[in-house]
Amino acid sequence: MDTERVTDLANDVLYGERAHAIESARDNAWTLVHELRQPMTLISGHAQLARKHLRTNVDRAEAELSEVIAEIARIDRILGQVLADLRTTKSKPNETIA
Repeated sequence: MDTERVTDLANDVLYGERAHAIESARDNAWTLVHELRQPMTLISGHAQLARKHLRTNVDRAEAELSEVIAEIARIDRILGQVLADLRTTKSKPNETIA
């Protein structure tokens, strides 16, 4: 086997690993979007209900705002975990074998 063929095979392997890494990153991004969109929808609903009840039922408005705060804390935990995962993941340099 000549060195050109070995180089081509090595680059094919590296390309496959990159393609897999890109697909994995895409899957993770979709999961993150879902994990954030759901609580954001809940936050919006609770905030709207709090605004509705602010003048007529302060206890209900406070309960809704407590839910908003809890959901924001949940989002913060999700993002904290994502950041921790990103910090511990080492990226591979984008280079080919020559």
